[in-house]
Amino acid sequence: MYRVTLINDGRETIIHNPYTGGNKLLTGVIKLEINKVGQFDFQFLPNNDGYKSKIRPLLTLVQVVNEVTDKEVFYGRIGPIAKDMVESGITSFTYNAKSELDFLNDSKQKPLIFKGGKRALLQRLLGYHNQMTESYKSFQIGEITDFISGNDYIECEIEATKTTLAIVTELIIDKFSLEMQVRRENGTRYLDIKRKIGTDSNTAIKLTVNMVRNSQKLNPDEIKTRLVPLGKRNENTGERLTIASVNGGRDYIDRPDLIDEFGIKCDNLTLDDETDPTALKKAAEDVMKSQKTVNYQYTLDAINLNLIKPNFDELVEGNTYPVINPVMGIDERLRIVSRQIDISKVEKSTLTIGDKFKSAEEYQAELIRQRTQNLVSKQRLEATEEALKKIQEEMAKQNPDTKPTEPEKTEGES
Repeated sequence: MYRVTLINDGRETIIHNPYTGGNKLLTGVIKLEINKVGQFDFQFLPNNDGYKSKIRPLLTLVQVVNEVTDKEVFYGRIGPIAKDMVESGITSFTYNAKSELDFLNDSKQKPLIFKGGKRALLQRLLGYHNQMTESYKSFQIGEITDFISGNDYIECEIEATKTTLAIVTELIIDKFSLEMQVRRENGTRYLDIKRKIGTDSNTAIKLTVNMVRNSQKLNPDEIKTRLVPLGKRNENTGERLTIASVNGGRDYIDRPDLIDEFGIKCDNLTLDDETDPTALKKAAEDVMKSQKTVNYQYTLDAINLNLIKPNFDELVEGNTYPVINPVMGIDERLRIVSRQIDISKVEKSTLTIGDKFKSAEEYQAELIRQRTQNLVSKQRLEATEEALKKIQEEMAKQNPDTKPTEPEKTEGES
């Protein structure tokens, strides 16, 4: 039950009415992901009032509201527009809208070497963005306790070639492993920066209850089997401190067990202020020892039972939920990292569940378990075939006119 509204200079036009009658979209899919600009792709015919409202790229705003929960699901602006006509002559219009986080792409910062507090850095970035863009694109500092806790001092270079969003992502989100979200209250837009957005829900995503389809993907892309630690930079030569002097002449740390499994995949660890090679080596060893290597992601279709059952929580990106699928051996709390909503199928969402990483030891243990299961299955099959053969031979002795038959081969055997 989603209502879609276009907003032009404050004038609202409903282009999708979830109830009987009124305008309808041909298609409408919302894609929401942590730390990413949200997307809304939709399509309508010329008889839709949206066609008459003179949609203007980057200026026309679009809002999607869940009528049942009265919650705003998407708010942003129209981007690319496409017009399509089929052989019958029917013309349709396709639009892509980006969420309001994309407003931060409308400004670029003044070049600066910044030295100061973390809050002051964010205030400078958002303040200059607000100064250079329209008031309806402005952002205020929201909840940033996780960002400024601990050492509040930061030195960084603000580049003039990058957008405000790119700079915030690079200097704050990625550097400190944080997450951001946009929050609007009483007409004011806030940018929250937290260690993790979302909450822990007790609503289970469970096979035979609200889980429709489930697939699993193993992603070893982030694996590091060899790590080169680099310390403080020598301003005269441009070279950085290495661990060669305390590591037998080698400037890298290996994980032999991971190399055996995945080969050599090298990465650098740069610690700009480290001047002690022993401390640099220990930092690298700690990273290699504690790294989570293999990422398991699950994609599933789930029914939004909160629409009809108040005791079920809504399925939202950022939140964690107990995920239970005995068929695939899943019974653990996992986090939704992205969500896709088809507004024509109000009861169902497609979810990507991630943030579940396996260490090398866990990964190898699982491989051993799978191989053991395969071996046991093969041995059981061979034992069954041998027993069947003996029974057939015994029957043949009792009845010489009966010829033993070959055991039926399983698919794939030769």
